[in-house]
This record gives sequence, structure tokens and C-alpha cells, in this order.
Amino acid sequence: MRRLILKKNEEKGHLITFCGLDGSGKTSMIRWLAEQLRQTGREPYLTKQPTSAVRKSGIFRNYMDEDNHSSYEYRALSLMAASDRIQHTNKVIVPELEQGMVVVSDRYFYSCLANLRARGYTEDQWIYEIGSYMIEPDVSFFLDIPVEQAVERVRQRPEEQERYIDMELQYRLRDEYLAIADDVGGIVISSILPKEECFEQIKRAVEKKTGIALAGKQTEGVEEAVYRILEKYAAAGGRLEEGMDLELDLGMDSLNRTQLICDIEEQFHFEFQVEDLAPDKFRKVGDVCRMAAGYMRARA
Repeated sequence: MRRLILKKNEEKGHLITFCGLDGSGKTSMIRWLAEQLRQTGREPYLTKQPTSAVRKSGIFRNYMDEDNHSSYEYRALSLMAASDRIQHTNKVIVPELEQGMVVVSDRYFYSCLANLRARGYTEDQWIYEIGSYMIEPDVSFFLDIPVEQAVERVRQRPEEQERYIDMELQYRLRDEYLAIADDVGGIVISSILPKEECFEQIKRAVEKKTGIALAGKQTEGVEEAVYRILEKYAAAGGRLEEGMDLELDLGMDSLNRTQLICDIEEQFHFEFQVEDLAPDKFRKVGDVCRMAAGYMRARA
């Protein structure tokens, strides 16, 4: 099978990517890595692929949520997702790398290739040509977990309990991720291990590959705890993302915001300054997490 060759990252910033099955633990590891980077004084640029433009499309939702795909050609979705990744990488990620930022991506081009091959399109050559326009990550993590355990984790999310999951596809996807990791020199992390052990492997690899000295041993941090507080405000138990707006995406009104503030202050035993609660500062999920973490660092 043809080898995937990406462009070398020649910018001063670092690109770190996470791929793996849904339910493999990418979100938790990305949060922990972001928190440790912030403790070094580096605000990471967090992103994901494909972008919402693809994720919200009819063809994407059909393949994600339904078992009947007769109205669509998967190659068309793969081409659309690959195009989205080229645009996002070269017009969003590269400018951040040029500024010296540490960019952390939830999924990357490897996921596009894994899905295409897992669905039987093993002879398609176009995807390897497109890969030559993508930046090679400085560190690429592949979180590995048995399919049954990954699906069990997914089913624990209230909004995912009834969603269609093609089990045979998940087995093939896992195999493809492992094969791609071996081909591109990716780092495979077994996420059936305790979270702390998984992250220690990630931490050591990031330090070795980027030269960034991270903090000590990671346990559940402030931001992770704030996420757990915020989860009760997510509609129907939906998943939270850093860029979500408290009002527009979570539907929080002034009473909800007041209760959230009280919950956080009670959890961490500090009081927010009134000026920090202005709508332009206390607006998104990421704002709340970073602000709480900042208060705790100031108190330490």
C-alpha cells in the first residue's frame, strides 16, 4: 500500500495531533495537555478536523447517524472532508505555526485516510496526492482501545445512546489507525490504561519532540473539573467544546450563569472579581475554564 508523505513543518510553532476511535479518550488528553501547556505560559491553539462546515453537512450526518447510505457516495464525503482539511491546515493551522504557537488538533488528515481505507477504498491514490499539501505533525498520537470499550464509553453519553454505530467499520478503523501510525511514525497510546498513565506517555513524547518542559504529574486539573460542572448545563447531556458560547450554544440565561458562578466558587473556594464576569470575558466554555485555572494559579 502506498505510503503517506506529508510536508515537513518548517515553521517555528509545533503541531500536535490526536487520532483514534470515537470514545478512545482524545478529548480528555487534549484538555490535560492544554492545561499543562498553559502552566508553562504557552496558550495553545486548539482546533479540530474536519471543521463544522463538514460536520453539519447532510452527507456527513448521514454516514455518522444512519445505517442507510444509498443516497450518497462515500468517496464524495471523503473528497469534501479532504478539501476542508487542506483549507483548514493551510489557512488556519499554518498561520498559527508561523506565529510560534503550539497547535493541538482533535483528529487530523490521518483520520480521513483511515476512514477511506476502512470503507474499502484501498486503491484510491488521490488521497496520497492531497496529503502532500498537509503539514506533518511534530507529534502524532493515536489513542488505541478495544472497539467494545470505545463503544461502551460512547454509549455513556446521553445524546449518543441511540445513535447508529457500524461495529464492523469500527474494527476496520482501529486496524487502519494502527497501520497508519506504524507507517508515519505515530505514537500509539493504549487508552485502556488509567488516564494518568496515558498522559504521562503523552507528556514525555511532547517534551522529547518539542523541547517544551511540561509540569509535573497530571491529575484531574481545574479545567477538567470545570468541564464536569458545565456538563450539567449542556442540553440533553451534549458534549462540551471550548468554543461553545454559554448563551448561544448551551442556552444559559442569567440565572444559569449566576448558578454556574456559585458552583465554581464553591468548588474551588475563591470569588470571581466582578470585572472578570463581563459578558465579553465570561462568554465561552474555554473562557470559564481558563479563568478558573488562572484564579487557582494566582492563589497557589
